[in-house]
Amino acid sequence: MNLPYKVPEPSHWLHCDDETFVLPDGTGEKFYRDLLMESPVAMAIYTGPEMCVRLVNEAMLDIWDKNNGVIGKPLLEAVPELSGQVFSTLLDGVFTTGIPYIGTEDPVRIRRKGQPDIRYYKLIYKPLYNESKLLYGVMSTAVNVTDLVLAREELRETEKLYRNAVDVAELGTWSKNLRTGFVTYSPLISEWYGLPAEACSMAVFHGCIHEADQQRVAALRQQAIDTSGLYDCTFRVVNKTLQKEHILHAKGMVITGKDGQPESIMGMARDITLDRMTSMQLEELVQTRTQALAAANKSLRQINDNLQQFAYIASHDLQEPLRKIITFSGILQKTQAHQDTSGQLYLGKISGAAQRMSHLISDLLDYSRVENSKAVFMPTRLQDILQNIYIDFEVLIHQQHAVIETAPLPEIAALPLQMNQLFYNLIGNALKFTRKGIPPEIKLTAAMLTPEEVQEYSLPYSTQPYTHIVIQDNGVGFDPQFAEEIFLIFHRLHNYQEYEGTGIGLALCRKIVENHGGRIYATSNKEEGAAFHILLPLSRP
Repeated sequence: MNLPYKVPEPSHWLHCDDETFVLPDGTGEKFYRDLLMESPVAMAIYTGPEMCVRLVNEAMLDIWDKNNGVIGKPLLEAVPELSGQVFSTLLDGVFTTGIPYIGTEDPVRIRRKGQPDIRYYKLIYKPLYNESKLLYGVMSTAVNVTDLVLAREELRETEKLYRNAVDVAELGTWSKNLRTGFVTYSPLISEWYGLPAEACSMAVFHGCIHEADQQRVAALRQQAIDTSGLYDCTFRVVNKTLQKEHILHAKGMVITGKDGQPESIMGMARDITLDRMTSMQLEELVQTRTQALAAANKSLRQINDNLQQFAYIASHDLQEPLRKIITFSGILQKTQAHQDTSGQLYLGKISGAAQRMSHLISDLLDYSRVENSKAVFMPTRLQDILQNIYIDFEVLIHQQHAVIETAPLPEIAALPLQMNQLFYNLIGNALKFTRKGIPPEIKLTAAMLTPEEVQEYSLPYSTQPYTHIVIQDNGVGFDPQFAEEIFLIFHRLHNYQEYEGTGIGLALCRKIVENHGGRIYATSNKEEGAAFHILLPLSRP
């Protein structure tokens, strides 16, 4: 039912009867229809309570994705996709009350080319009256603002991501308006400075800077303003409320106005108080450790001096009384050969103990010389070293009926004396730790490591070629769990009554190999022999 609705007289009226539109100046329907149809703005006229489509231009048909077949049909019948949306309610409200509706960004869900689509429009619904001032229809216009809405949404999301990033990074933001003299800032800045939320004068803001830093900060700020450049400064602020000190690192950029003059400075700041305190603590710790290290080095030098002195004493003063004990006990054994047998036994024990002590001191001296060696490395033929060792063990090899197989060994950069000690100890062990009644069999092999193997072994000279020498025997072997312990100084798996030795030989071997930038390790099973693997670089970097 149409209700009369009185409105103020406009300057022009659009009159309408049941069939023909007439303007006050007598212009007919064709003029009005052409005006509506040619408009770039989407327009339509609905009449009656059912909102029948009376006129619609191409722009509105394009929105609906329809053709002229909609004319004369109720709107929801012509465009059923609008059912369930607010448009019928809005149109009915305008038709019933005569109050226009002006929307800003109304979403319109519709199917275009068979696919669901949502766009945003600025909708205007205006009531239409006849000459009797009775409302008979509604004029609709729609302006597409989808791009604007989407751009604003994208900007909103970008701002949200920015705020999140700033919050995660614990950054405070600020903006100084150079023309109004006010500063706006984020909650973190307010918290650090102890200022009221959101804004204050620049005088108050700058007054929070520590007195000792104010002049320097002001100079850097003015320099940025004068050059329209960047502002980068580290300074202290004192919280106005809590009197707590913070160390801030601030960065900003000068923004110029249309007149080219500096208008504002915008930037962000980060609280680096904890970083600075940690850095200071680390510096103090490093200084303390450096002093401790210097003291330790001084003590170590003193210990080395003492060791060198001990080595001299061991090689001269200690060895001399041992030699006398061995000599005189030997004389007593010979001169008292037909005397008390218990005395002979004691003399034998004295002589044996003295000889073991002499060997121990000799081995210790060898070990200390390797540790402190400053000799020059030279090309060394390992094959020649091995031949000399065979000569040294010639009698023992013959007595034990030992069989030794040797592959060609390479030439390396080494200390010949230490290489002699290395192979002498390893061949000697293979001849010593044999199984009863089984002649020793010793096999030496050599092969080059691949670059991948050099990396896998984590060898010190990773760019140098390495040789892998294996000394395999068929002796007593050892339990695999002791594969590392056998290289510890004074560590023995057998007592000296069973197998003589000082427990220094393999420790000396490891020290020699490491001194040459190599590695030594052993594999074995008890009573199945042992294999000693020696990795040595052919040259030095």
